[in-house]
Amino acid sequence: MANICFLVSEGKTKLFLEVTKYLKKNYSLEVYWITPNNRWHKWLISHGIDKKNILNISKRFSHYKKNNSIKLFQKITALEKIYNYRFAKILTYDRILSKKKSNLANLYLITNFIEIEKFIKEKKIRSCFSEQTWAFEIITTIICKKLSIDSNYLCNTKFPPDDLNGRFTFFNGYSLDILPEIKNKNIKKDKNFYINLLENYRKSYQPANYYFTFKNNKILHISNFINIFKHLIYLITDRYDFTKKSFLNYYHIKLIF
Repeated sequence: MANICFLVSEGKTKLFLEVTKYLKKNYSLEVYWITPNNRWHKWLISHGIDKKNILNISKRFSHYKKNNSIKLFQKITALEKIYNYRFAKILTYDRILSKKKSNLANLYLITNFIEIEKFIKEKKIRSCFSEQTWAFEIITTIICKKLSIDSNYLCNTKFPPDDLNGRFTFFNGYSLDILPEIKNKNIKKDKNFYINLLENYRKSYQPANYYFTFKNNKILHISNFINIFKHLIYLITDRYDFTKKSFLNYYHIKLIF
C-alpha cells in the first residue's frame, strides 16, 4: 500500500479531496493531510477524513508557543545544519510570516520542520502534493528532499482565466523546472486538445477575473464587510493561521476607514 500526502491549499483542497476519492477507489493507498489551520482541519473531518490522518500545524504550534524551554538560536542553528537551508531565506518567501516578530516566526518554522518530518516518517509517506506559497509548503519540500521522498508542486495555468475552467500542472519541487515522470504509460498526451484550447482562448480573450475584482473594488462594497466578518472569526478560532492576513493588518484597517 502506498501512502501519499496532500497539503491543504484553500479552494484546491476540495479538488484534492475529489482526487483522493478516485485514487482510493482504484488503487491501494492511504491518504494523509497537512493543514496550516483549524478551519480546514474541521472541514476535512466533516468530510470523513480520520483526524489521525491529519497534521494540524496551527494546533502543534500552540503547544510549542507554551514551551518556554526552547532555545531558539541553538535550535535554528541545528536545523539549518541538518537541512542545509537558511531560516532567513524561507521567511523572505512568505509574505505574511516575514512581517511577524522574529521570535514568533522562527518558532513557527521550528514547529514545521520538527512536526512535518515526524509526521512524514511515522505515516511512511512516499509522495507529497502541494503548492509552494507558504512556509509550511516550502518546508515540506525541503524535508522531502532530505528524506528522498517525491514532492510535487501544483501550479496554476493562466488560461482559461476563471475558477471553473482553470487548469494546473505538477512540477517536482518549487523551481518549476522539472516535470514529474509519468509512470503510467497508458496516459495519452493529446497535443491537439491543448492547441485547440489555446486557439479558442485567444479568439475570445478576457482579462483574468481577479483584474475585475481589483478594478471594481469599493470600500463600502458588501464583499469587504463579509471579509471583515470572516477575519474577525479567524482572529478568534484560528489565531495561529499564518496563511491569512491578521485582522489588525493595515490592509483590513484600510477597508474600514
